[in-house]
Amino acid sequence: VATFYTSCPSSVSQRAALAALAQPASTYDRMVEAFRRRRDMAVAMLREVPGVRVEPPPGSFYLFPDLGEICDDTERFAQQLLQREQVVVIPGGAFGPSGERCIRLALTVGEARLQEALTRLRRFARAW
Repeated sequence: VATFYTSCPSSVSQRAALAALAQPASTYDRMVEAFRRRRDMAVAMLREVPGVRVEPPPGSFYLFPDLGEICDDTERFAQQLLQREQVVVIPGGAFGPSGERCIRLALTVGEARLQEALTRLRRFARAW
């Protein structure tokens, strides 16, 4: 898949790229600000959970909180979180050995939905 997107992009992808490049800078400024607000809200909410450590990423829409103080099996944590709270996260081990104590969550949904997911995640993590 990566080969086709980087070596031979379709004409549809090329037109989409041109349309994106033609947007005024204010379009991207609004997007950056929206992601900054989501990031700051998520970091603040997660920092309220004892045993969860998280640092704000400088340029990503993913968070990678460390749950090592409260959890030794992030795969089980992620599965139970999905079953009990309907919140999807990715176990950090999927990103290599240094991520074993972490989970990855995306900040790609709107603020209200993200806040609800984080409320559920905090409730679950506290009970864990």
